Amino acid sequence: MENQSYAYYRPSNVSACNEALDTAPVIVNCVGLYSTPVPFTTDSPTGRHDCYLLYLETGAMEARVCGKTVAVSPGDLLLYLPETPYYYTKTNELPFSYYWVHCTGSNLASLLASCGFSDSGLYHIHAGGNIPTLYQMIFRDFFLDRPLWNISAGAHLTELIVALGRGIHTQQTRSNGVVWLDPALQYIHEHYASDLSIGMLAKMSHVSSGRFCAAFKARTGTSPQSYIVTLRLKNAQTLMLRTNLNVQQIAATVGYGDALYFSRLFKRHTGLTPTEFRQAGKKR
Repeated sequence: MENQSYAYYRPSNVSACNEALDTAPVIVNCVGLYSTPVPFTTDSPTGRHDCYLLYLETGAMEARVCGKTVAVSPGDLLLYLPETPYYYTKTNELPFSYYWVHCTGSNLASLLASCGFSDSGLYHIHAGGNIPTLYQMIFRDFFLDRPLWNISAGAHLTELIVALGRGIHTQQTRSNGVVWLDPALQYIHEHYASDLSIGMLAKMSHVSSGRFCAAFKARTGTSPQSYIVTLRLKNAQTLMLRTNLNVQQIAATVGYGDALYFSRLFKRHTGLTPTEFRQAGKKR
């Protein structure tokens, strides 16, 4: 691997790119990729005025975060918040590459915290191949220089931070042993009006019905049957308020052939009959 360095800066003056700004919700000050087999050390005792997100794609290095030395592996994210000293070093001659971005903005701290990044630190992401792609989309915003490129770069950075946050939650979900529920959950949302059985959903997940129900409740807080009923009734409420379909048509649309049973179920869950719910919605 040869040395490769791609860097894109918001101001024309590179030295002026270390800024804390509140002129937009999310702002990319600069972004890039660094690849090298050569040992090196980066040491900034005072840190920067903006945030620093470093995602290691290949290789390994050591870093110091808040006084602690940590080992950084592929799929890990180093986050340094403003004014936080940062230090990392590569001591071997093996292939190595990382993506980086320095960013700021009036909503950045809130966005980071909402996605699970409330403190400087090392985060194990392992979110797959989309993270480099999202960095590269920010690169494109800079070098294509199209109208509103800076807003687009902020939007792509937001998408990147969300993807990184989901990477953390995916790791937590895997540790809880319920990541295999994802296909079944997607199927339920796409076919909620169909005749869905626990046996079919469990078979789709390659587990027993008992294990499926237990894992489903641990993941969603409710049973599969209750989840499906709630999903059907929420969609029924939307149809009540946004269409002129009658009760029988709505019942059939959300998976109930018996309109009387649907009406009783609707009132049990909402406290109102379908007709009363529609009339109350019209008064708002």
